[in-house]
Amino acid sequence: LVRDGLLPSLSSVVVDENLLDVMRSIIEQGQHAGIDISGFFLLPQVPSEIRAVSRDGLVVILMRDDDMRRVFDVLKTVLDKEIKERRNDVEYIDARFGNKVFYKYRGE
Repeated sequence: LVRDGLLPSLSSVVVDENLLDVMRSIIEQGQHAGIDISGFFLLPQVPSEIRAVSRDGLVVILMRDDDMRRVFDVLKTVLDKEIKERRNDVEYIDARFGNKVFYKYRGE
């Protein structure tokens, strides 16, 4: 898609505005929960999901249409009360199921 001889930005081609809003919300709510989001994975096989990756390598699996404030409040609780000092050992956190959060430690 070339307009006036210029290529549009990648985000305008690949990601619609609604998805960008979701990503912005994830970044903002992640900061409040102490998770520094640095990237995203989008899987075409599962368009309802979004996977956020933190700077320290933690993958958080989310539903795109969830209330991110609520989700990250739950994640913060899990990180603070269950995972605690083992946070760097967590490979991923699956937060697609409301108040139920599943996580896997690396090597387990």
